[in-house]
Amino acid sequence: MNENFTGHGAISVAPPAGNPDLREKATASETGGHSPLRRVDSSGAFAVYYCDHATSTMDAAFGLAARGRFPEGSSVMAGRQTKGRGQFTRPWVSPPGNLYASIRLPQPGREFPLTPFVLALAVNRVLSGLGLFAEFKWPNDILVNRKKAGGILVEERSGVTVAGVGLNLASAPPDSELRDSRSIPAICLNVCGVSRQPLALWRELAGSIMDHLDRFRACPDRNGLVRSLEKNLAFMGERVVTASAGGHEIPATVSGLSESGGIRLKTQEGEKILFSGSILPLIC
Repeated sequence: MNENFTGHGAISVAPPAGNPDLREKATASETGGHSPLRRVDSSGAFAVYYCDHATSTMDAAFGLAARGRFPEGSSVMAGRQTKGRGQFTRPWVSPPGNLYASIRLPQPGREFPLTPFVLALAVNRVLSGLGLFAEFKWPNDILVNRKKAGGILVEERSGVTVAGVGLNLASAPPDSELRDSRSIPAICLNVCGVSRQPLALWRELAGSIMDHLDRFRACPDRNGLVRSLEKNLAFMGERVVTASAGGHEIPATVSGLSESGGIRLKTQEGEKILFSGSILPLIC
């Protein structure tokens, strides 16, 4: 099944050369925030759409949802992003070859604050199956071998919840672009022996995400669920320093997650729960 949708602004081009999953070429046309979207996977229960480029896959996903063409479980991928974003709307460098995808999630209930951690667990289970040591660094980073391999961003607009997932498959930002000397360097999964094409890997990730969300919502033991998520939390029991948007730093030890989505920290003043900002390894 192939469906085509146009967006706002650029010229569409053919899908990446050599990718057997994308056999339909897009017709060049004047469009806007993304090139024409094509349904590229009808083998599973959920639709997967692809465009050569987009401002961000989240923008494309919300655009489709607004038109009633993006039910829960559907996802959209882009070959590259021109305005990808991460935490605090920081730019997410998005060259061709990496994985950029967004998936519409079931409408969340009281479990929403923990959703990013469940998604991270779902992603890391797939990466672990590929022989990688994967962890989740609060609040939204995917780590492989203690280096940043990607990130997860969850947004809600007008009752629609979408999760964006980015993974460094073919390239990663150089250390020269780190914002802080203590910032965690990036890693490319190809260097770790992962040779999957973005679409093939995304099929596994999307299935894992929906499966983990279903099991999460059916779990009656919320405290037990939090404890299981903590097993995937990077720097558990280790010394870190908190970093807030205002530049205030506090040395602490990571003690776990809160049911409301914060990270629990042991400090000299006692236990604190951080709900915004980030943590960095403490370099002595």
